[in-house]
Amino acid sequence: MASDPAVRLLETSAGTIGVAEEGPPDAPAVLCLHGIPGSARDFRYLGPRLVDCLHVVRLEMPGFGLAPAGPVDTLEGWATAALAAADALGLERFAVLGHSFGGGAALHAAARAGARLNGVVLLASMGGRRHRGFLLPCGAYALAARLAGHPRVWRPSAAVARLAYRLNGLRPPADDAGLRLHMRLLGSVDFGALAAAAGRVAAPALVVHAADDRLVEVDITRALAREFGRASFVGLASGGHHLNRTRPREVAEAVLGLLAPAS
Repeated sequence: MASDPAVRLLETSAGTIGVAEEGPPDAPAVLCLHGIPGSARDFRYLGPRLVDCLHVVRLEMPGFGLAPAGPVDTLEGWATAALAAADALGLERFAVLGHSFGGGAALHAAARAGARLNGVVLLASMGGRRHRGFLLPCGAYALAARLAGHPRVWRPSAAVARLAYRLNGLRPPADDAGLRLHMRLLGSVDFGALAAAAGRVAAPALVVHAADDRLVEVDITRALAREFGRASFVGLASGGHHLNRTRPREVAEAVLGLLAPAS
């Protein structure tokens, strides 16, 4: 079971964002944020399991999928873009769901959404400390992006970065512009701020993680779940990092239990 609704470009106060919608427009909305690399297709297996009860809105951040690159190049910028998309779509209330890097953006968006927020779901998300998928401190990624104008330094740095992607089982960006964007995004992460953001979320939260995740240690997300006022933690024995693809049934059941309890 998979779905790939058409992606359209949406003009928002934060720039142009890709949007793919499915499910009843009058159902409770959930904004889905991909990781890096990522796109709306990251939710092609999870989305169809939610559409009977939810209005699923998959977002593509600037520079990803069909969305053109723009000024949004930080984790907090992604949160701003998600909230701007909700405004542009006229959503009075919504939930946010984020995978991996997108989990961090969803967390910041949730902390800022206030009474508009119905809930937050984090899948294999970043947490309150650096995880093993971050092979270097965040400052090193930010420095690498700034060195892009110095070819003698950038070329070996870019080669190492692409190798790191492959070692983590991820596809590196196709060109240098994409890689620089990734470096700026990774360099913008403040893990302590993520833990603090969780403490500001009043709405119910759900954290889902697999024990065999190669990129994020399960202890990190367990600790993150404890930072929320109200949170459930669902631990899966297997499924790796991309639970939205590998364990969509289990994830959907947990999501619907949080956001559509009457289902």
